[in-house]
Amino acid sequence: MAAGLLKAGDTLVGVHRGTEHQAIVLDDGRIKLAGGEPFTSLSSAAAYARDRKSANGWDFWQLQTRRERRPLKELRDELIRGER
Repeated sequence: MAAGLLKAGDTLVGVHRGTEHQAIVLDDGRIKLAGGEPFTSLSSAAAYARDRKSANGWDFWQLQTRRERRPLKELRDELIRGER
């Protein structure tokens, strides 16, 4: 959140084995899946959604905007390159 990639209230979407998982970014930066406890990292939330011990949250989650879904990895890479 500090880098400006995500803000409170943003919706994240990830698809695993044909099932779409949605999460929301909370005011404190944690990630909350529907009906679940908040997670402190993208990866721990992705692991929970995928029912695995670990997962790469940057690869799993996409930011849902009004017009499109943007992979978080893509947004992070733009930030690193100075394009955001």
